[in-house]
Amino acid sequence: MYAILYWEDSTFTVISLGTIISPRKEINEYVLGETVKAKFGGKVYSAQIYEISGEIKKSTRKTLPLFDVLCY
Repeated sequence: MYAILYWEDSTFTVISLGTIISPRKEINEYVLGETVKAKFGGKVYSAQIYEISGEIKKSTRKTLPLFDVLCY
């Protein structure tokens, strides 16, 4: 499964949920809006989960409004 992360430097990136370092959870336990630490470019950064995709049915998939992320 993959996620779009909103990084601390105000950019977005698609990553595998397996690259999240903290908090360590089962992949299906991550939720939208959760703050995590993940590796990107060999370094660890803080980010917020913006969207999760993969095995989730399209009709039940929800996204976090961009406005809420930017004002968080």
